Amino acid sequence: MGIPIFYVDIETPETYERDLAALGQLLGNAGGAEEVLGFYRDRLDRVAEATAGLADGDRPSVLLIEYSVEEGTVAFSVPPAGWLQTTLVELAGGEPVWTEAAEGGGWTVVGLEQIAAWDPDQIYVVDYDGNSEEWSRNWPPMPTGRRSPRWRRAVSTASPATSFSWDQPDTRWVLGLEWLFTKVQPDLAAGIDVVSEVQAFYEELYSLDAAPSRRRSSPGSSVACPR
Repeated sequence: MGIPIFYVDIETPETYERDLAALGQLLGNAGGAEEVLGFYRDRLDRVAEATAGLADGDRPSVLLIEYSVEEGTVAFSVPPAGWLQTTLVELAGGEPVWTEAAEGGGWTVVGLEQIAAWDPDQIYVVDYDGNSEEWSRNWPPMPTGRRSPRWRRAVSTASPATSFSWDQPDTRWVLGLEWLFTKVQPDLAAGIDVVSEVQAFYEELYSLDAAPSRRRSSPGSSVACPR
């Protein structure tokens, strides 16, 4: 039909950098694209340098799982091995436990028996249509008397106050990486203040006043995946 098409694939940090640079050329603003990329590279490099010397035994086993309800039926799903959610866990210094079970082209439904068999050190809950904080209070979804103490310790009850997910392939993934890093490897990430990073994100990239976020959110102590 003669309509120019430009496809954007930002499922990984590498493709994000490639496509943002290409967009800069396409829009005649390569310098602007390079400035934005510098923001992301600085944060990626900081996390990469901190986790570079980690041995396998220093990487906690991590489960990032989506909770969803469709027509009254609850489902738990894990992302594919090559998707951003898995990459964020790896970059943050964790060991994803689900990769062999999720090699398809979309989220894979898993049962509680499989979750128990994985026995992860840390569990991060996402609920793209609801409230991760509210849901994680009742994790795992089984009678209280049958809940493993280990599972209760693996999940917290709070999440950063934001109206958009930080673990999807859009511009906010870098916030998700920094937040997750402070949870997966808290000792290595001790110098990162997530609230300050959120403020810098909106001020430097969008020229927005981030002052309201200082009054509304304090994500430093949360463990449920941010919404």
